[in-house]
Amino acid sequence: PNLTTAQRYRDIYIIGTTNVGKSTLLNHLIRKKLIVPRKAQISARKLTTSVIPATTMGVIPFMVRDHINTRLLDTPGVIKPDHLCLKLTDNEYKMLVPKKAVKPVTYCIRRGQCIILGTFARLDCDSIERDTQDAADTGKKQTEKEPYFYFTVFV
Repeated sequence: PNLTTAQRYRDIYIIGTTNVGKSTLLNHLIRKKLIVPRKAQISARKLTTSVIPATTMGVIPFMVRDHINTRLLDTPGVIKPDHLCLKLTDNEYKMLVPKKAVKPVTYCIRRGQCIILGTFARLDCDSIERDTQDAADTGKKQTEKEPYFYFTVFV
C-alpha cells in the first residue's frame, strides 16, 4: 500500500523559542549516536549553533536509532514579540551572550559580609532570616535565624 509520510513515521518535533538549545540537544544525541541524519544529510556531522537567533532555517529530520519509523525534527526557534533579541542590535546581542562556558561559583555568606559583582552591584548582608514550616504547626510560618546562606553567581 502507498502510505503517506504521516502514516510511515512517528514524528517528534523539537520546538522552543530562539536560542534555548534545541540544536545543541540534537548535537548531543548525534554524538551519543542515538539519532542519525537522513541519507540526504549524511555529510552533516552536526547542526549549526550560533549566538545569533534564527540560525536554523528549516525543519531538519533525524532518524532515531533502533526505532525505524521515528524521526526527531529540529525546528527554527519561535520568536516571541517581547524577546530581548528583537530589541537589541546584532553587536549588542553578541556582547550579552557568553563567549565561553558559563560556570557556577557558590559563596558562603555570613552576616556582615558583602559581595561585589564587578562594577554592577554590591550586596551587603546585614541579617539572615528564613521562613520555615513547623511540622506541628497548622501552616503558620516562623522566622529562624541562620548563621549563613549560599549565593551562586555564574561566571
